[in-house]
Amino acid sequence: MAGTDLQEKTLGSLAEQIAETERRLLNRQQLIGLRRSLLNQHVRQKITSPAALLVAGGVGFIIGDLTRGERKKGPLGEELPRTSPLMEVVDNVVGWVRPIFLAEMGKVMQSFSSVASSQLSEQLYRFSERAFPEKSDPSA
Repeated sequence: MAGTDLQEKTLGSLAEQIAETERRLLNRQQLIGLRRSLLNQHVRQKITSPAALLVAGGVGFIIGDLTRGERKKGPLGEELPRTSPLMEVVDNVVGWVRPIFLAEMGKVMQSFSSVASSQLSEQLYRFSERAFPEKSDPSA
């Protein structure tokens, strides 16, 4: 009888523990929902404030001005494609990074076997040509 009472007490307390844990979990889920809605409301207020809209407009204007580029005429009077200062900087950075990238990939390829290395080398070469296309006009 003592063993039966102990089992009933353990089961009863286990059932109570489960019920308490379920209540705490439900409470936590409700708090998360409340916090999420408060955060959404706060973010919407901040994003739609006049100051944020002014900053966004200013940044958009500056980016538009930097990427617009200038119209240039060729030696025969034909119009050349526009170039923007921002795109020139990007081209320069890509030109500097490409040799470093290829050198590091060469080090990785040396650690593989010759068969795997040649396959990887071919794949990396194709990738690098897509990721870092060279300029077709070397004088540019």
